[in-house]
Amino acid sequence: MRDKNFLEKVENGTQFSGYARVLKKRDFGKISFWKVRFQEEDVQLLIQKGLTTDYEQFKKVGLGSLIFFEGEKIVTQKGEPSISIKSVYLEKEGCEVLQNKLGGINHLSRSGNKVMDIIANKSLFDYILIMSQLNDAVRQFLRKEGFREFVTGILQEHFEGGQAEPFQTVCKANGKKLYLSLTSELKLKRLMVAGFEKVYELSQSFRNEGIDRMHLPEFTLLELYAVNQNYHDMMQLLERMIFHVLTKVTGQSSIFDGNSEVCFKPPFARKTFDEACLEFLGIRGDKCTATWLARKFSGVFFEDMDEFTWTMKLVDKIFTPNFIEPTFLVDVPSGISPFAKRNSQNEKMSESAFFIAMGVNMATISTDENDMKKVSSLLIEQSERTGRVINEDYLSALGFGLPPTAGIGFGLNRFYMLFQEGEKNARETCILPVF
Repeated sequence: MRDKNFLEKVENGTQFSGYARVLKKRDFGKISFWKVRFQEEDVQLLIQKGLTTDYEQFKKVGLGSLIFFEGEKIVTQKGEPSISIKSVYLEKEGCEVLQNKLGGINHLSRSGNKVMDIIANKSLFDYILIMSQLNDAVRQFLRKEGFREFVTGILQEHFEGGQAEPFQTVCKANGKKLYLSLTSELKLKRLMVAGFEKVYELSQSFRNEGIDRMHLPEFTLLELYAVNQNYHDMMQLLERMIFHVLTKVTGQSSIFDGNSEVCFKPPFARKTFDEACLEFLGIRGDKCTATWLARKFSGVFFEDMDEFTWTMKLVDKIFTPNFIEPTFLVDVPSGISPFAKRNSQNEKMSESAFFIAMGVNMATISTDENDMKKVSSLLIEQSERTGRVINEDYLSALGFGLPPTAGIGFGLNRFYMLFQEGEKNARETCILPVF
């Protein structure tokens, strides 16, 4: 992340020019100090009679105005790096509602107009900037690790999102029913069947279900897969990636959670599903069933819940709030996915893990099942239970042979949430929300 005081890094007399937004003004007769947003930072401009062309005219420029200026770096008598303005051009006078917002007449922290809020709220501006920098750092790390980025598309003829509810549309050109993609998992695995060995996609994903502070209809998902790896390898890769991203963007390996610093220096803790059940439920993992949970947490769990549903609800509602330090919850029940390899020591468990930190479940890591017969059997079982059509196209691709593979599904919105102050909410990760 760029040094916030970038003016301090250049010599006095360095020339600057460009567009800026006027955020605050202090007028003192023959001199005026303006706080503006310039080059994605808030900096001070110095407007002076005798030095700035048409000073009397431009000192009347209103808050929120968009200006073009030319000037040079100076340091004021109080030691503040600033830009002394030679000339100013008014591109667009600030509108009344923006002037009121910046002038403090509108005291609401959020106005309902996201663009105006981003202009007026430096913390919000910086948060959006950090999200962009996090994405850049993720891509940089994966390129260094030899991964190739692909764009596999959002529209799908067959929905590949398991038991989730899809968004649907119809193509006017040919009448085809199409679905918005929830996951790139099977699309990326097809590429691996075709011969690519390290693949990833950073894409928008869609699920037509409920909205709460952890769930959105649209979110950003990072998915990556590598040949000849298992879920242990992928956990180590995720540790290194998060450490790289944090140090690259923030210069630190920890995040403040409101009470203390949470350190993300590898290695992260590992806790088995069985250990979590003993610690938080008082029973062994093999005793944890939908029936037991329904009796223990009436109204939250129900006896007819399938293994995927009760496992995810148990992890998200009961386990996750207890994990503040970065932790992998490993060896979870096999029902979470028909595409995850079963544990060789216990078929009821999978070679899968969840990555949890600061009370947020962010990622799923799995060794992938590449045996077509096993995947076919599990998809048939899922279809009989849910009524969903079997994904014959993916089974056909598996018939060509998928090498031993492992992967990560990393919900980036939830990762962004770690950088929020106060109560974390996924909606705050949406730059221009529509819901």
